Amino acid sequence: VLMEADSIFGLPLFFTGNAVLYILLVPSTVLGAASGVIFGFWAGVLIYATSCFTASILIFLLIRYLFKDKMQRLIVKKKRLTDVQSLAEKEGLRFIFFIRFLPVHATFINSLFAVSTIKSSIFLLSCLFLIPEWILHVYIGYVASITSLNVIQHGLSIEDYIRIILLLVSISAIVYLGWLAQKVIKQSKIKSDKNTAALIDTIK
Repeated sequence: VLMEADSIFGLPLFFTGNAVLYILLVPSTVLGAASGVIFGFWAGVLIYATSCFTASILIFLLIRYLFKDKMQRLIVKKKRLTDVQSLAEKEGLRFIFFIRFLPVHATFINSLFAVSTIKSSIFLLSCLFLIPEWILHVYIGYVASITSLNVIQHGLSIEDYIRIILLLVSISAIVYLGWLAQKVIKQSKIKSDKNTAALIDTIK
């Protein structure tokens, strides 16, 4: 951001730029951290989360109503993506919750949901599942910024250590949810394959 964050153009510029970069698959951790550095924690969370939420809705609507066929042709080429799409349609909200924590950029998941039969209301709800991750991204930048400043000025305080510990705990929680998401998808896939095989046997 070349302008002051609090200037008349700075906030809209950052909001729009963040949304565009989010859609273009720029790592969301980088974008969120930048928001934390520039705006601080609470303002950073509000601006960054709103921008990402807006970008998610935009890409969902564009693909569902304008580019659905093209995106579906791309997904069909990737068996893992078609498996996730199928399971998301069958398994419901709990499964969708875990999908949001896969170590994959949210734009991929938004695109996947857009070409599925998932209702728009469920998609909007699934975006809310990303809030903890968005908060973490901003917190990374905020902690890095304020800790660096404190080290230069007077060294680390107890508050700095507490912030660092909270950051490490939060990162661990997100990583764990990512691992759990992959496990849930694998188990659901095995269950689905067994049900399909049983159905085929019954028909025979």
